[in-house]
Amino acid sequence: MDWNYVNYRWGQAMILKLPFKPEQPLSGLVLQSWVKEFINNERKVMALFLVSLVRVAANVLSFLVIINVILSYVMSPYHPVRETMDRILEPFLGPIRRIMPKTGMFDFSPIVLIILIQIVETILVILFSSLR
Repeated sequence: MDWNYVNYRWGQAMILKLPFKPEQPLSGLVLQSWVKEFINNERKVMALFLVSLVRVAANVLSFLVIINVILSYVMSPYHPVRETMDRILEPFLGPIRRIMPKTGMFDFSPIVLIILIQIVETILVILFSSLR
């Protein structure tokens, strides 16, 4: 067995796995294409991260609104948990309550807020998905 030939063929096999042809010199053009591919991959990863972040934030906020509605029927408004939830959600619910007309005992602002959260989530996901 000719080991020189084996080493030569193994070297060729390793070179052929590279993204450029063996006869092509490692030029600035090849490095530039590698950098572009790396940047494109980074943009894809960032877009996926932003989409995931928006979805998680929207789900958490919607979940907090639903929990706050349930707690409003069960707990006193002066309970520390309810006060904390009201402090978290009032910046979102307050403007909706000012715009919506009074409907007696029922407060429809949490429903409107959940719908708005879903609309904003959809728009942001579409925008961030277009970054790919």
